[in-house]
Amino acid sequence: GTEVAVILKDVAALESDPALLQAVTRRAFVERGLSLVDGPLCPLCDTEWDDEQHLKDHLQTKLAKSEDAEALQQRLLKNGAEIASHARKLLGLLTPLQALAKSDGDPALVADLTAWSERQSALAKSLGTIEDVIARKGEFEAGWISPPAALGEKLSALAANVKAKPDQSASVAAQSFLTLAQDRLSSLQAARRAEKQ
Repeated sequence: GTEVAVILKDVAALESDPALLQAVTRRAFVERGLSLVDGPLCPLCDTEWDDEQHLKDHLQTKLAKSEDAEALQQRLLKNGAEIASHARKLLGLLTPLQALAKSDGDPALVADLTAWSERQSALAKSLGTIEDVIARKGEFEAGWISPPAALGEKLSALAANVKAKPDQSASVAAQSFLTLAQDRLSSLQAARRAEKQ
C-alpha cells in the first residue's frame, strides 16, 4: 500500500530529474573536490571561477543534491524489499491453496492460481536493485497484488467441493484453510480499495 505510493512518487522524481541518480555516484568525487578547494580554480575541472565562495557554493549544491538522491535510493530499495516480502507471504498462502485446487477444484482455478503465483514469485525475486524497482513501475501502477477475476466465487465453489467429500477429517482441515484464505483475500481486497482511495 504505502510502499507502492512512495515508490511511484520516487520513480516520478527520478523521471523528472535523471541527474538525481547520477548525483549519488558522483558524491565522493564532489566531496573530495570540495575539500581540495583553495582559491577560485576548480580542482575537479580546472575551471576558473569568479571567486572561491562561488565555487564552494556550487559544489555544496551538488553535494546537497547527492544527499537527496541517496535518500531516494535507500527508500526505493527499502520499499522494494517490503513489497518482495509481501509477495513471499502471499506465495506461502497460495502454495497449499494450489495443491487443494488441483485435487478438488476447477482447472480454471488451478490456472488462475498458477499464473498469480508465478507473478508473485517473479516479483519477489526481482526487487533487489534500484533499476529492478524502477522497471516494475507498470506493475505497481496496475496493482501488483491484483488477484485473479472472480477468485472469491471460485474459492467458494472449491469449499463446496471439499465439504461434499466423504473423508471428513481432510474435509474439515481443507474447509478451515479455505475459510482462512477467503478471510485473507477479503482483507487484501479491502486494503487495495483503501489504497486506491
